[in-house]
Amino acid sequence: DLNKFCPYNTVLVDHGDPSINTGLTAPTDKPGVALLDFV
Repeated sequence: DLNKFCPYNTVLVDHGDPSINTGLTAPTDKPGVALLDFV
């Protein structure tokens, strides 16, 4: 169904999830908090 399709990197419906571009993440002890992200 192409009515639900949102082209990547546009603001047609919503922003794309930035974690799509994340290559490597250094996590911390806090859940949901990253020390460093390589994109």
